[in-house]
Amino acid sequence: MSNMRNGFHAIIDVFEEVGGWDGMILPGYSLATTPHVYSGVTLGKTIYPGKGLGVNDVAQFEEKEALTHEDYDLIIKLGWNGFREKVKDRFNPHSEEKIVGWAANQMEQYKYEIETWEKRGLRT
Repeated sequence: MSNMRNGFHAIIDVFEEVGGWDGMILPGYSLATTPHVYSGVTLGKTIYPGKGLGVNDVAQFEEKEALTHEDYDLIIKLGWNGFREKVKDRFNPHSEEKIVGWAANQMEQYKYEIETWEKRGLRT
């Protein structure tokens, strides 16, 4: 969480240094998440400089196939909710407690970011 907070405060520092701007499409780094534990899918991961890449390399996103042809048949047969329950570990292998905890942290950060911009007169 501290890296997200530090990154967000870097955005605020730039905002104040340049005299502000008119608005934000997103409030920062956070995501407003859905209440369903298995609604999200993980499609890949970001590889950062110094962690899997050289320190001077550009960050990269390692993609992987999200849905197969067979998955579409399952979605038709089971519906989206049934499909995501059946293949949940393939898209998000974490425990329910970890997923719910992550979602709660995201929502707290999201609220904090929105409140921060509202205090500066910005809409997000």
